[in-house]
Amino acid sequence: MAFRVNKGKPLKRLIEAANQVTNELQEPRNYQEALTSAESEEWIKAMNVEMQSLNKNKTWTLTTLPEGKTAIGSKWVYKAKRDETGNITRFQARLVAQGYSQKYGHDYDEVFAPVMKPVTIRTLLTIAGQSEMKVI
Repeated sequence: MAFRVNKGKPLKRLIEAANQVTNELQEPRNYQEALTSAESEEWIKAMNVEMQSLNKNKTWTLTTLPEGKTAIGSKWVYKAKRDETGNITRFQARLVAQGYSQKYGHDYDEVFAPVMKPVTIRTLLTIAGQSEMKVI
């Protein structure tokens, strides 16, 4: 019976690849790090693209908070997208809500983020077409 010598140990080539990727670029953990990093211009461009996308899709409506309510905070999340050889293909920044600040029973149930898969839309349109229903 043969025993594996490398059981529980990562392959040498995987260690080398991981070291190469992590040594090249440290992704910022917050907005301040993004602005002070060597790649700050790229991160700023990525943040501008994200803001343009949010505005174009009318993701939110600016409004005043009801009395006694507090807004949920947000933060930037940064990721350098790479190809199969580890070269950076683009910089990506996402503005995310800090939903962990919500309290269950207080404001927890007030978040609504509808998501529908394309297959669901096609199914509903097929049913509507077969039933000769009007889709508005």
